[in-house]
Amino acid sequence: MLAKISWLGRAVCAAVVCAVLVAGTSVHADVTWSGDIDPADPTTWDSSTDGYIGKSSNGTLNISAGSAVSSNKGYIGYVNGSGEVTVDGAGSTWTNSDGLYVSFYYSDGTLNITGGGEVTVQNDTWVSYGSGSSGTIHFDNGTLTTGGLLCGSEDLTGTGTINTNGLVSDVDLVFDSTHGLNQTFTIDDNPGQSIAVNLDVDGCGAMGAGFSGAGTMTISDGMVVDSTDGYIGYKSGSTGVVTVDGSDSTWTNSGTLAVGAYGAGTLNISGGAANSSSGYIGRYFGSTGVVTVDGAGSTWTNAGDLYVGDEGSGTLNITAGGEVSSSSGYIGYAWTGEVTVDGSASTWTNNGDLYVGGSSYGTKNITGGNVVRGLLKLGDDGTLSLSSGQVTVDSLDNTAGGTFNFTGGAMPVNGGTFKPGTNDFRLDGSGNPTLVLDGSTWTNSGNTY
Repeated sequence: MLAKISWLGRAVCAAVVCAVLVAGTSVHADVTWSGDIDPADPTTWDSSTDGYIGKSSNGTLNISAGSAVSSNKGYIGYVNGSGEVTVDGAGSTWTNSDGLYVSFYYSDGTLNITGGGEVTVQNDTWVSYGSGSSGTIHFDNGTLTTGGLLCGSEDLTGTGTINTNGLVSDVDLVFDSTHGLNQTFTIDDNPGQSIAVNLDVDGCGAMGAGFSGAGTMTISDGMVVDSTDGYIGYKSGSTGVVTVDGSDSTWTNSGTLAVGAYGAGTLNISGGAANSSSGYIGRYFGSTGVVTVDGAGSTWTNAGDLYVGDEGSGTLNITAGGEVSSSSGYIGYAWTGEVTVDGSASTWTNNGDLYVGGSSYGTKNITGGNVVRGLLKLGDDGTLSLSSGQVTVDSLDNTAGGTFNFTGGAMPVNGGTFKPGTNDFRLDGSGNPTLVLDGSTWTNSGNTY
């Protein structure tokens, strides 16, 4: 089973043109309909027709076996109505020369695109437009080509759902829309399928969950999702949870990934992979972010820098063989950050330097994991705790007087300087701490024990 989505240019939809309601049940070749349909015979519609399925009561439309229906605007569930449209089978098409609304004000609407059916919308497709609306699009080997896939309308709320089998959308839908919708997305059941969200107009092309309300997104069963930027918990007060689960399941952002932009964000990677140009956990003031990379094969790769607690509060857990990589790392950059690397195969690799604390509070706990970097620098409010595992550095600089707890594990220092702090330094602990200086210089202003 495959499903795909492509995009056309976006345009502003015109006003709704109402038509006379005619209800009934009819069959015309492989286009069948029943109930509240306006105009009454969809086979007579053309690119100038505004078609209603469920205008004020219940209505259904089925397009199958290579049949075609055309309209200007399509409404599936209008005010106080309930509508369902199914476009099923190879060659079966529904073409809208303007826009498509799946539930419009105080209505229920469902669109099923299955078995190779195709729906084309020249302008925007809206899922749940207006107060009291509830819209669903279900994909099972279907194609939607649309100018934009949106949810909700300005200052109005509804409930929108994507019923999986391989659809992802632009920022407005994925983020529970910009207007407070609660959304749940599951992208699964199609191993190896690749889905691209590549618009970059007015923020479109971004992915995530929790824009101004609550949202969840799951990428599993080998799904591959590509987008521009990723946001989890975007606006203040929002909450978002994204899970990337299972081998080959991948979420790639060509731009940044912010877990907790202004709101609260959670990213769980278990067996899957996330990629981004740079990463932020707790990006702006008032935000909170938690990322857990757990288990062998679980990875988060940043081509650029990774901030754990940028202007917000951030937590990064790398456990049971999870792997994180970045250019340089910042823990507690302007607020609070905490990183735990636990498990013998768990690794955080920085090609550049790592800064713990500085202008804010940063903590790093190493328990059996491995951390590799160039310079590791502690701020006066930074804490580094190494009880097992290994931290490999070119240099350690704790001249600002942060807290350095070295009670076990190993720290190789390769060719640079080892400056453990302004106070006395103790190399002692139940975990048999081992310091290896390879062509390096050791300097500390206090005593050494």
